[in-house]
Amino acid sequence: LAWPQLQKLDLSPRCQPAHYVPQVTLAGLIPLAQHCPDLVSLALVMNATVTDPHSKEKPGGGITNAALTDLEVVESPLSSPGAVASFLSAIFPNLRRV
Repeated sequence: LAWPQLQKLDLSPRCQPAHYVPQVTLAGLIPLAQHCPDLVSLALVMNATVTDPHSKEKPGGGITNAALTDLEVVESPLSSPGAVASFLSAIFPNLRRV
């Protein structure tokens, strides 16, 4: 599934139950990066915990999306902030705001 002309996608919930653990992971951003090349703004809740913060592999096998500049991550669990930042900057090299 591809949305080649999609520029803005808001998947953030208007309300969510207490103790909710999002099912979208960092790896779930890879198909969006690949199949939505014009995506400029993305908002979602995601599980930003990293299972292997010391991995040397390029996320997504080197897939990038240079269009995305704005990422809004709402109330998401986070581990290893440096590893998450590395992951996001590898996939979205022009990201200006998180």
